[in-house]
Amino acid sequence: MPDIHPDYWGDALIAALPELRDHYAGLQAQMGETPGSNLVFGLVLMPHLVNALHTNDAESASKIFVEMDRIAQHADQHFINMVGVEILEALESKRLLTAASKYFGPRMREIQASFAEPRDA
Repeated sequence: MPDIHPDYWGDALIAALPELRDHYAGLQAQMGETPGSNLVFGLVLMPHLVNALHTNDAESASKIFVEMDRIAQHADQHFINMVGVEILEALESKRLLTAASKYFGPRMREIQASFAEPRDA
């Protein structure tokens, strides 16, 4: 699979997770244009993921992280950074990272480990 261009990460998620389509379409209608990947992650994916983790919806959480892992296999450092900030740090701040980590695939575990390491200021 070729690298996924940053403009299409959100589209890849929506294609793989059809339950997000209505929320995505609402955001798209509100903006009047296709939202960028950061907005898709922050405003569409995260509420769904947080809800899945709060309600112990293993099927939804697993589907999300399978897709995240798939995209992460083929994405650049910008995607890795976005996942670290938009997903992992947000889950950590909501005290949901431990619950989420049981659904991580190998690439998501690598990303988590890289964000757990101290970074230069």
